Amino acid sequence: SFTPIFEASTEYNKDIVSNVEPIPGSSVKRGTTITLFVSTGPPLVAVPALSGKTVEEARRLISEAGFLTGEEIGEHSDDVDSGIVINQNPRAGLNATAGQKISFTYSLGSDKVQVPSVIGNTRDYAKRQLENVDLLLGTVTERESSREIGTVIEQDPAPSTSLARRSRVNIVISKGEQKTIKQIVNLANYTVGITTDTVAVLISATLETGGAIYYDDVVQKDAVIDFDLFGYTGEKIVYEIRINGQKKDQINITFP
Repeated sequence: SFTPIFEASTEYNKDIVSNVEPIPGSSVKRGTTITLFVSTGPPLVAVPALSGKTVEEARRLISEAGFLTGEEIGEHSDDVDSGIVINQNPRAGLNATAGQKISFTYSLGSDKVQVPSVIGNTRDYAKRQLENVDLLLGTVTERESSREIGTVIEQDPAPSTSLARRSRVNIVISKGEQKTIKQIVNLANYTVGITTDTVAVLISATLETGGAIYYDDVVQKDAVIDFDLFGYTGEKIVYEIRINGQKKDQINITFP
């Protein structure tokens, strides 16, 4: 007769005879019971707890328990420090077959970065600062300011704000303080040959520089008129002087 004994084995698959007693080839009496050792497959082992461990600790625990390391997946987390295991599969405490792969997810740290201060820097330098921390330059607007022309005077979000990577930071650039340049026009320089006592005078910016009208009136042909131009350092204005509808001059002004 045969007596089966079931036992775990790392060498033999489930339901395969792993050993016989007495050993094969032995002489035994008729009626002797033969013991068959039948494999139940590899032994079941409790899966170790990995959450809260470092990646290196997790690998060591997996190996010591007789398992293999499976996938190691990194993902960003605002709550778990970088390099710490967040979860695992199979779960901790489950009985699993030795040699099975244990996968786990570990933290890459927060996906957010602190917004640097770009106040006082140029637009290009501010853009580089933002890109260095994986942020993008957003809208750029200009505003009158006593600060140096071309420097950042405001930013949104504010410095030290936590922001998701690839987010945009908007900035405001100083265009300096508005300046005034007084213009004086002696009409006598443009009315030679005109027989009437009065003339229609139109002084306006060209369409390319805004088309603003600075003077529009009927005055004595030898009058001296004045008007103000407003602008910012580096700004250019081109205006025309027309007498009785005819263009007499074109003046180019660049604000110092």
